Amino acid sequence: MVYECLERTFTGGEGEHLFKITQFYNLTKELLLFGEQLDKEGRTHLQPINEIRNGFDHLTRVFAFKCGYKEGMEDDDYPGKNLERSFGHIYRAAYDTLDWVSTLLRDSIVEELKPYAPQVIQAAIPEYYPNIRPRVEQIVLKEVPELRASKDIGTSNLENFEKYVEITKELKGYDESIKNAKVSLIECQDKIGELEKKKGFEAWKVGVICAVISGIVGGLIGGLAF
Repeated sequence: MVYECLERTFTGGEGEHLFKITQFYNLTKELLLFGEQLDKEGRTHLQPINEIRNGFDHLTRVFAFKCGYKEGMEDDDYPGKNLERSFGHIYRAAYDTLDWVSTLLRDSIVEELKPYAPQVIQAAIPEYYPNIRPRVEQIVLKEVPELRASKDIGTSNLENFEKYVEITKELKGYDESIKNAKVSLIECQDKIGELEKKKGFEAWKVGVICAVISGIVGGLIGGLAF
């Protein structure tokens, strides 16, 4: 049996909306799963899920129309309007998820380094104070707020959205780098603790002692794809 919906086609504009809905939904789903792994209690973010539910409601209305369940409607642009509304919800879900994940990454970086004294961090991760920390602060305090403020469902600024994705990947790279340096941090902290107990300990020795321990860290900095 050939269903009526298979005999109906989507216009070029409708097909473009379907492509964008699919693209943004797949990214949002990937980000949500990553966020759940990053959250210490494995929690998800309900607001994007609510937006996705509303987006899918509009999408099923389109397929209902295409399959003949809503024939006789006076509005010829019914599919187009509902596709626009569906994309608006999925677009908002993607932004909400990026907001959530970027906050989780910022908090994760802070929590990972909280147990260690500044001299330990500097010795184990030489790039942290001159490069990583200033860049993270720039992202969190300047770039993310600007991108949040630029969010406009009506215009769907894809350039700013892609920039938001990239800086979130950058935060993810820094978070991964610090987590990969945990062994170096612990060993460096232990070595410093031992030396501080000895008479005549000099602070400059920290860098020398930890240089070998933390040598592997340098190549770990960088953004990772979701």
